This record gives sequence, C-alpha cells and structure tokens, in this order.
Amino acid sequence: MKGKIFNLIRGSTEDGKGLRTVVYCSGCSLNCSWCQNPEGKTEKPLLYYAHKCVGCGACVRVCGRGCHAIVLGKHVFSRTNCIRCGECAQVCPAGALVFMQSETEAKELVGLIARDKDFFAASGGGVTFSGGECVLQNDFLVETLRLCKENGIDTAIETALFYDYSLLKRLLPYADCVLADLKHTDSAKHKEFIGFGNEKILTNLKLLLKENTKTVVRFALIPGFNDDEISLKEMALFVKENGGREIELLNFNDTIENKYSACGQTVARKFGKAFSPEEFAKKKEYVSKILS
Repeated sequence: MKGKIFNLIRGSTEDGKGLRTVVYCSGCSLNCSWCQNPEGKTEKPLLYYAHKCVGCGACVRVCGRGCHAIVLGKHVFSRTNCIRCGECAQVCPAGALVFMQSETEAKELVGLIARDKDFFAASGGGVTFSGGECVLQNDFLVETLRLCKENGIDTAIETALFYDYSLLKRLLPYADCVLADLKHTDSAKHKEFIGFGNEKILTNLKLLLKENTKTVVRFALIPGFNDDEISLKEMALFVKENGGREIELLNFNDTIENKYSACGQTVARKFGKAFSPEEFAKKKEYVSKILS
C-alpha cells in the first residue's frame, strides 16, 4: 500500500499531545486563501529558495530542459518547461531547490515513525497525520494507522472534514485523537474565502462529535475572516451545542508568502499580521468562556 507525502517533521509540540512526528500527506479538497502548505496541493512540488542559492550551476548541468541558467553570476529558474522531475533538487548542495513529494509504502513510513518511539514514550506523544487532507488517501492511511497501533504508537488525524464521512469513519478505530479544523459557520463567507460552502463540513463535525474518539476542534484565526467576536462566538457555540468539549486556537501564520514564492505562486489574499500575544490571549479567553 503506497501513499504520497510531501513532508515529515519530528519534534512538533503543536499537533497534539507530547512530542509528535507529523506526516504531511499530499492532496487537498479545499482551496483556503491562507493555505500554509501550498506545496501539498501541487503534484510533485518543486520549491526554489533564491536566498539559499550559491550559483554553483549544478542544476544547470543536470537539467535537460533549459529550466536553469546562470546569468551574470546569478541563478535564473524558469518553470515554463519544468516537469518537476526533481533531478535538480538532488544535486543542489545548498538546499535552494527542494523536491517535496515522495511515494512511500505504509510499512516503510511506519518504520520511520517508529524511530521516535522513545521520544513518544517520554513525552506522551505520537504521530499526527496532516496535509493537505490526509483522509483523502484513505486506503493508505487505514493501513498506516493500523500498523502504528500494532507498534504501540499514539495516533492523531488532522482534518478539515470536507469529504464523505464514510472516509473518516474507516479511520476512527485506529485514531486516538482527531484534530478537526473549523474555519467558519457562515457558508457564504466560507465559500468566498475557501471556494466551497461549509454544509458538508458542519454535518461531518456533528457526526464526529458524537463518536467516542477524542476530538479537539481547532480554530485557525485568520484576520478579517473569522477573528471577530461574532464569528468566534458562533463557532464556539456550534461546537458546544453539538457536544464538543475541547477547542484550540491557532495564531495566524504571516510568513506564508515566502512559501508561495518558493512554489512559484502568489498568495490569493493579503491578511495582515499575526496576532500579538496579548491579542491572542484575549481571543482564547473569549472562546473559553463561551465553551465553559
């Protein structure tokens, strides 16, 4: 059973309890204007970080399609003819070119995750599958989660819930926790900023909150989208009225433009800055009071 992942990060403290190894699975069914992982939505993503380039010309020598050139001592990268084969990234000594996707077997991936079992045991952590939308690679994730449980590894799924609920239902027997993203309760605003209405997401969240699986509903605070008191109140009340007991707020990541630039893309909207610690604390307190 093979699946596609675009990153694996060890030692995360923001994706579930304890120290976590986070597996980022390729593919997504939404189109969030603030997406923090645009490379997760691209088939065979190739990132270019110009500030890391040392102008060695290794990529020029290996590329047969003329995508790379050294002009006046500086590297010029043209994506026009690029087929994202990843050969240039393999020879780049400075990490300026990074090929982000790999195909892996479930057993192989669990072997990588199991290397961190000592850290999991010491911290109460485990593995979190994220994305993109990890649930879309359903057969692969069922097999990977099952093998993780056989190896005594705590498992968590981070999901935006935009799919048929039967896909998530298949995973729940092997999941210790679900981190469910709720972006907004207003469907029109959801469609404006994300490209789709939220009816399916709200229905799925209701179903999930009735399950026995531990569920943490997460609000990523996006300036001008869902950070106002009315939006936060409606979201918190929706969770509370449907049996939810845990809400986690995430601060806005205002450095995402660098990632988009590396992908050869531009951000769909400008959202401003992350909230200051004082502002963020007030919003957490506000939501906490509603939930209590």
